[in-house]
Amino acid sequence: MNTDNFFLKNGYQSRTSAATVEEEPGDYWTKWRVNNAFKYQYYVYQYAAELVRKHEFKSVIDLGCGVPSKLAHFISPLCSDISIVDQATQEPFNKKHYPAFAFYPADLEKDNLEIDRRFDLVICSDVIEHLLDPSKLLLTIKRLMKSDGIAVISTPERDFERGEDCLSSPKPEHVREWNSLEFINFLEHSGFNVPKHFLFPKKKVPKLEWLLKSQFFPGVNNHRWSTCQTAICQKTK
Repeated sequence: MNTDNFFLKNGYQSRTSAATVEEEPGDYWTKWRVNNAFKYQYYVYQYAAELVRKHEFKSVIDLGCGVPSKLAHFISPLCSDISIVDQATQEPFNKKHYPAFAFYPADLEKDNLEIDRRFDLVICSDVIEHLLDPSKLLLTIKRLMKSDGIAVISTPERDFERGEDCLSSPKPEHVREWNSLEFINFLEHSGFNVPKHFLFPKKKVPKLEWLLKSQFFPGVNNHRWSTCQTAICQKTK
């Protein structure tokens, strides 16, 4: 495990360029991605909503949310103070379709987000794998969290998604991917406690399929069911 390579295993090759940076609207957020955004990381946001309900959180911010359809579905009914952060190219779309959310343009490769407040819940779902320097993102997350706040950070689980022999991501949009142990170590080294860590399906599963899986394949982790690792984080005291 290499601490100089964000706690990835020895021999792992990260990409040297980020393919998700948009010069113009639609470069990354194509019509297909916009139309399918609601399906992906569905269970991450469902769990985030449970946290809002349980702790009666009053403020939520989502870093790199893209199309905030899951925020609107899961979080808006529970919390009215919602902020979203993404590339400036996303601002016109989000202000048009989600005007109730405060939009902040930012480059998440830099710790330069101009928000002078703290939030009960910070969500960052499947963003960190796209960044050349994810340490800056984690600094931003910590800065935005209240002292007793919670962060929900998800990313693909490499070993389940690609296999244990994988030494680089085949997806050009992913700079790097971690397995569960590597990711938890990286987060803890970056100043977080990780009291809970889950594996969720990477996209919404039809209810019948979910019931059949639960009935006949309990506890099975495979490529289809459990490749989205989700860390529930608190700031180190």
